[in-house]
Order: sequence, then C-alpha cells, then structure tokens
Amino acid sequence: MTATTTFDQRERPILEALAEADAKSERPSSDWIEERTGLSAVVVGQGLEALVEGKLVGGVDVTSTGDPAPTFMDLRLRKAGRETLGTWSAPSAPATAPTGAGTPATVLEVLIASPSETMEQRDRVERAIHEWNSLHAVELGVILLPRRWERDSYPAAGDGPQAIVNGQIVDRSHILIGIFWTRLGTPTTAADSGTAEEIDRFIAAGKPVHLYFSQLPVMPDSVDPDEYARLLDYKKKLEKKNLLGSFSETEELARIVSAALTHDVRAFATDGGTAVVPPAPGVQRLVVTFERDSHGLMAVVTNPGPARLEGVRVALADGMFLLASSHQRIGPSNEPYDDVGTLTPGGSRKYRVMKAAQIPSGRIIASADGVEPVEVEVP
Repeated sequence: MTATTTFDQRERPILEALAEADAKSERPSSDWIEERTGLSAVVVGQGLEALVEGKLVGGVDVTSTGDPAPTFMDLRLRKAGRETLGTWSAPSAPATAPTGAGTPATVLEVLIASPSETMEQRDRVERAIHEWNSLHAVELGVILLPRRWERDSYPAAGDGPQAIVNGQIVDRSHILIGIFWTRLGTPTTAADSGTAEEIDRFIAAGKPVHLYFSQLPVMPDSVDPDEYARLLDYKKKLEKKNLLGSFSETEELARIVSAALTHDVRAFATDGGTAVVPPAPGVQRLVVTFERDSHGLMAVVTNPGPARLEGVRVALADGMFLLASSHQRIGPSNEPYDDVGTLTPGGSRKYRVMKAAQIPSGRIIASADGVEPVEVEVP
C-alpha cells in the first residue's frame, strides 16, 4: 500500500458507508449506499466497479449483473479498503458519469413491464437498450438503464409484493416499455394486474409509456381463454386514450423500442431536460393512484412534496360519484367536486369510487394552487 491512495471522490463515501455497515454487522445494498452517500445509482455502480477492481471491496461480481448498480448485493469491505480510508487523497476534479471526452451523462431508467410469458421479448428489449447506449450515449449524453423486477427488486416487508416493487423500481423509473402476448397477469389490490398497475402509475405521473402487443404465433391449447379475454378487454380500455403498438417478430420489437427511446431522449433534450425525467422529490405536485379493498375501488389523492398544498380540489367527470373518507356523498347529486382545502406534505385523501352502470368509464381530476392539474382515468 502506497503512502497516499488517489481515486475518484465517489469512491471514498462508498468506502465510508461500507465501513459503517461493517461496524454494525449489516449487509448493505446499493440503494442503502445511495441513501447514505447521496450519489446516483450509476455513480454508485461505477464506484463499486472501481473498488472491486482495486480489491478494496468484495462480495459482488459487477461484470455479471448487466447493470452498473445492482439493487442488492452482498458487499464486504476488505482489509485493504479499511487501510485506504486512512491514506486517501482527493483528486483535482470531481468525478462525473462520463460519456466521452469528459462530458457528463444524464441517466434515465427504463422499466420493462410485462407478464412472465414474454421472457424472450424482455431479454431482447434489454439487449436493445444496451445497443442503444452503444450507438447514442456519447452523441446524446444520455445513458439508459434497463430495470426488471425479477433482478432489481429485493425482499422486503410492506403492503404487498406489487407495492414493494413500486417503491423499489417502478416509481423511480423514467420510461416504461410494456409487452403483452396472451395474458394480462395476476390482479393486484389496485389494478387488473401488476403490469397494469405499473402502467397506471406511469400514466398518472405523466411519464412516457410505450405498449406493444405480440402477434407472434401461439399454440391454441396453450392459451387460457379467460385470461386472453381479460387481456382483450384491457386492450380495448387502453385504446380509448393511447396509441398502441404491435409486433410480429421479436427483432421487430427491438427496432421499434429503440426508435421510441430515441424519440423520448430527444424530446427530453429539446424541452431542456423536463420531458422524460419525472418531478424531483422536492417538486410540488399531486398524485392520483388507486387501490382495492374488500368493498371495491378507492382513489387516493396524495401530496408527495415537501410543502403544504392549498386550494386542493378533486373533480368528478363522466357522471361518476365518489364517497369521501367521511362517507359524505359528493357528485352530480351535490357539488361536482370536493373542496379538500389543504393537504400537508405526505398527506392524502381517499375516495370510494362508484360508477353508474350505464357509464363504462370515468375520470378524476385533482388540482391545487400553483401545481399542474392531474387527470386520471378510473381503471
């Protein structure tokens, strides 16, 4: 070990975080390191790779993950790493996520959402994303990171498997690629399936969603008629407000996904970096989501920002009516909106959603002083 060790500024806080975990006999994840250090996922991944190559950190094979920052790993601080903490010298300039010639890159996470029967297509879309990076990352200054629940989520306690996946990878992702074939998937408490719930959350947040339906041949006896009927019903509902895509070959899917990603990234650059990236945690906004209980569907209007929202209203559309949490009926028989008034940071208001039988769909519109209104179709 030399008297002074020099490496990027991203690596010392990672070593310090690992030393903290080591002292407490904890098993840290990359998410845990991000929280402790304030570094982005891609910077944590690159820092870990450098530390592993320098034999300062052990317990993870960064070359086999397909992702610069695997969500969970068994990280161990080596003895050399502890020694390095006492001999570290800062470099002359802070590190960035380079794309070439020292240019910093913007990192966008792409969620691949689909039922499990489309595994071949999921794999091909992930490869298409890596191919896109090879072709465009340097030119456009953007790196796309594929996200998949089976790899990027990790065991945790919470309000159910889908809610945990939402918190770990869905809500933090920027673009969604959805793929369907003959199945819709297992229903969740809030939507027709886990994939459908992920799509609903993206649409509610105003983030790009690209949905593709397979026209690949299928053996008739392998199709569940009831499940296929559910998928067709869901597709019809989507067609009312969305432009859907289709593919007849897996390679065709890779091509059209690559084109869609290029469009999203260029729109992001044209709009000064606001078209794709969702609002930062500190930005004031309203979010409308849905959940189900034994009595039916609930709409949840939430203020996820850091400050109080005033003048909050929840409007009803298309002849619907709702029951507020106080069981006060609002809607066409009373006023066409609910004057919530104030929502504190993290506060929410729940509504029981009820629709007249003759009305197949409806919308909820939430607004507040100083924020963009949110309009969401009821699932």
